[in-house]
Amino acid sequence: MATNKPKNRVKAEKQRLLSLFAGIDENKREVVLPLIDRAAFLRVALEDLESEMLVEGFTEDYNNGQHQSGKKKSAAAQSHDAFTKNLNAITKTLIDLVPPAQKAGAIEELAARFA
Repeated sequence: MATNKPKNRVKAEKQRLLSLFAGIDENKREVVLPLIDRAAFLRVALEDLESEMLVEGFTEDYNNGQHQSGKKKSAAAQSHDAFTKNLNAITKTLIDLVPPAQKAGAIEELAARFA
């Protein structure tokens, strides 16, 4: 994970994604811009959650009473799962909106970055 502040990392990721969609039709641009904002945020959030899980682990202990205890998926892991699903859906939508002439390069770039 980068040492930059999350806000700066989101901004950099947004700029990178905007460059991929520079040639998009104006009528699609209104759809693409909010998706790019979400994708950039989710990507940075996922990186931070992954760093947290590497330190704290993927599970945490719980104790709901005298006889109910064990391990459960950590809050970070639960958030990671939800964010990953959302990012995958956004990525698919963005790929579908890429002009056909740019599609091969954009798919490779998105796949490499979001893999």
